[in-house]
Amino acid sequence: MDDKQRQQLIERVAQEVMAKLRKPVADIRPPIGVCTGDYSKFPELAGQGVGAANPAAGGTSEGATGGGTGKANNEPVLSGIVTATRLQDAISASSAGGGAGVVTIGPDARLTPLANDFVREHPEKIRRGTGQTTTNSSQSSRGNAGGWLWWIDGRCPVVQSAVQQRRDQVRVMTSTSLTDVVRELATGLGNHSLAGGVLFVRSSSKAICYANRCDAVRAIVGTNRDTVDEGVRDLAANVLVIEYPHVGPKVMNAMLDRMMHGGGAGKVSPIVARDLSELKRL
Repeated sequence: MDDKQRQQLIERVAQEVMAKLRKPVADIRPPIGVCTGDYSKFPELAGQGVGAANPAAGGTSEGATGGGTGKANNEPVLSGIVTATRLQDAISASSAGGGAGVVTIGPDARLTPLANDFVREHPEKIRRGTGQTTTNSSQSSRGNAGGWLWWIDGRCPVVQSAVQQRRDQVRVMTSTSLTDVVRELATGLGNHSLAGGVLFVRSSSKAICYANRCDAVRAIVGTNRDTVDEGVRDLAANVLVIEYPHVGPKVMNAMLDRMMHGGGAGKVSPIVARDLSELKRL
């Protein structure tokens, strides 16, 4: 094939390609129907934070609540793992649906660190399972006028910042002796004048040993949010011991939030209660 034939072949191929490109690949059709955003008829999507309430279509906010029950004022109830994005989306959906722009966090919800930060920054937009805003949820859910006591066996700016953020819920113990601190906690928990206590210590060994010698105290060592969650859920823990030199601000705040929004209010699980009863006889 000489140069002239090669050039003609190239031009012919180019013409055919351009002719193909001028033809539409497929017909463009309008969408079928309109998405209402009501996912309440799809239970398999529950817990994924999809959809929103559509009062005009008779829908509920069940799809947007992650398995919770929507309230009459389009107030979503979030359960499961709750991220900051889920909180923001649920608040926006509540406002768009004619609600108050408030979201309720269910009792079984587990907040990520960023979600905890969002809750602290916007307490007026968040309710706990009791329906109270976070600014007064601790007293309403516990029913104990004394709130929470805290104590530290030294000084730490991270601890000071954490308790300052919760100054409406906690008050400091002025005792200098660990024995006196445990005695004060045991007395308050025994007569139900306290919700619980938080001990910030360099080492948890003595604090845990002393505290759990008292019948009214159920103390746990907090290393992360999951350990506190387990202690609250299975042991109904009412005293949290934190080795503050080894805990950063995000983890500390996450543990405190979980403890103060659930600790001391429940009952020891039946299995754990049986095990404790058997061990007590030894």
